[in-house]
Amino acid sequence: MSVLIYKVSTVHLAIDKSHPPHLHVSATGEVSSGGWKAATLTPHVYITPPQDGIQDLNFEATPPKGSEPVIQVILPIAAGAILALPDWLKGVRIHAKTNTVVTLLTDEASLRQVAAINHD
Repeated sequence: MSVLIYKVSTVHLAIDKSHPPHLHVSATGEVSSGGWKAATLTPHVYITPPQDGIQDLNFEATPPKGSEPVIQVILPIAAGAILALPDWLKGVRIHAKTNTVVTLLTDEASLRQVAAINHD
């Protein structure tokens, strides 16, 4: 079972040139011990678009089993997701256990174009 990771460190956004375009979200963060695996960015599902135009995602991973011996140290972890790019989207908000990071599509330092991905 996946749970929120300890902390979000960075978030990067990219829009591909496909039709329709998609938003590529990548994030790095920290976990509180060794043994974490299968990190994901899980988008919240909305009945109606959020008023602030921000898509929420949970940064989750599978923690080590309670019986597994693991190193007790802060370690890096990364995850990514590809999302549809609706007209209302202004940015993303990534949630972790101890913090939240918001990145807007207008943050030019983090927004870049990527080549279209062919799925033949």
